[in-house]
Amino acid sequence: MRNVNLIVADGDPIALRRNSEALRGMKDIDVVYETTDGADVISKVGKMNVDVVLTGLMLKRIDGLGVLEAIGNMRGKRPKALVLSKVTSDHMADIALSLGACYYMLKPVSEELLYQRICQFGRDGFSDQDFAEPSDFSAKRVQRELREMGITPQLKGYGYLKDAAVLYSKEEFLRKHITTELYPRIAQMHSASVSGVERAIRTAVQAAWKSGGFEQFYASGAGMAYDGKKPSSGKVIEYLAGKASNAGCKAN
Repeated sequence: MRNVNLIVADGDPIALRRNSEALRGMKDIDVVYETTDGADVISKVGKMNVDVVLTGLMLKRIDGLGVLEAIGNMRGKRPKALVLSKVTSDHMADIALSLGACYYMLKPVSEELLYQRICQFGRDGFSDQDFAEPSDFSAKRVQRELREMGITPQLKGYGYLKDAAVLYSKEEFLRKHITTELYPRIAQMHSASVSGVERAIRTAVQAAWKSGGFEQFYASGAGMAYDGKKPSSGKVIEYLAGKASNAGCKAN
């Protein structure tokens, strides 16, 4: 099993050192380079075998957006780019994602979530067993269902929907309190705002609807009747939660 090769970039030397030290102590991750300079990131990515670049937005010489642009213009295999920033603007997050970032996280972020996202996006090309945990069957089933719907990891709502479905399947109380209880829990898990979570989920559902993902999905025998109307976010979460529950039962 090969570890995820990671470059860490942050314009704040203290934050850079703290994150790098924490990540070096984590299983399955190798921090191969750390820097406060965006130009250094671009240079190293071109010379080293890198799976993931974790970058801030405020870097020396070339900022984080410039790093994303450079990675997006690379030929051949490109590393996955994750943004970790203090900038809370949804507009800035949208720009980063449009430039190729796989995920946008807000500081401060828990070490557990940071580890999960690096492994999640850095596992491209690895076997499913490389980072699988026995308790992850439910999440894996939901991820597969999301992709079949046409909701991809490039959409912020992808991660929110996955976690919402798994929580919904485990805690009956949340089923009648999606807006007041479930969304705030997801927001806390991802260091995001409740309105941002709700909007991202709604956008993901809308994107799948526009692309015909739901029509194709229902036609494949998904178990939800297709009535020609876009399903609500709650209905999508409810359906995904059912799949998560079934996966958990089979795993046990």
